[in-house]
Amino acid sequence: MGDFIADLYIPNPVLQKEKDESPLIKRNPVLFWKILALMATGVALVETLMLVSK
Repeated sequence: MGDFIADLYIPNPVLQKEKDESPLIKRNPVLFWKILALMATGVALVETLMLVSK
């Protein structure tokens, strides 16, 4: 029981490393989709401005 409690207070460095190396879509999928939507909106905005300026 003591080892379990110790693991709760002191994170295992091996598990932390695995989490840090995982892709963004697995770590934080909502943030991934927000960034992707923002990029798509930016591309659409640039295309719209290019079409309107002609």
